[in-house]
Amino acid sequence: MTIANQPTRRAVLAGGFCLTRPCSGLANVTARVSGHRGPGPIVPPVPVPPLDVVLDGGCATDLAAMMRGRITALQFVLTGCGSFCPILGTIFARIQDQMQDQVGGADVFQLVSLSLDPVGDTPRAFTTWLAKFGAGRHWRGAIPQAGPADIVALLQAWGLSTGTSSVFHTETVLLVDRAGRLVYRFADLPDPASVAVMMRRLASRP
Repeated sequence: MTIANQPTRRAVLAGGFCLTRPCSGLANVTARVSGHRGPGPIVPPVPVPPLDVVLDGGCATDLAAMMRGRITALQFVLTGCGSFCPILGTIFARIQDQMQDQVGGADVFQLVSLSLDPVGDTPRAFTTWLAKFGAGRHWRGAIPQAGPADIVALLQAWGLSTGTSSVFHTETVLLVDRAGRLVYRFADLPDPASVAVMMRRLASRP
């Protein structure tokens, strides 16, 4: 999926793929996860690397810090995308419906939609995008405060991009445990019920 009708943004985003090495701070993560490309459990678990983000409400935080202490489902979107991203939003909306009656609710589980377009996405755009799917308080949008190359490095680190094309997008959903570690990767456009079941299993672990 390309970012249509946005030549400037497309050029900036595509430029990130011209780099031949991961950005500083992500190189070790890339090396550790390089053998874990397919769906299923990730063994050993991989810590979420530090990444400054701005949430849909405008607050700044660190991606790794906001995930610690909860079971997190993570997806990657562009708020201006009209193809796969609305499907991803619907998948998370259905996961949200299945998790809302769980004991602890947002204190145990959260959903995070991470922007792949730090140049064009804004907190206001994310707020509007989330509202389309009825997002509650435990479903947040996060915009990386980093350049396109950092986004490419992050996708490479998690086995979601080869970094060899200017066309990038992923319909994969990742699960992060309470310790802030990537522990499970679902295939593209996963069944919401399967994601909810796995989140409950992770929550039941000591």
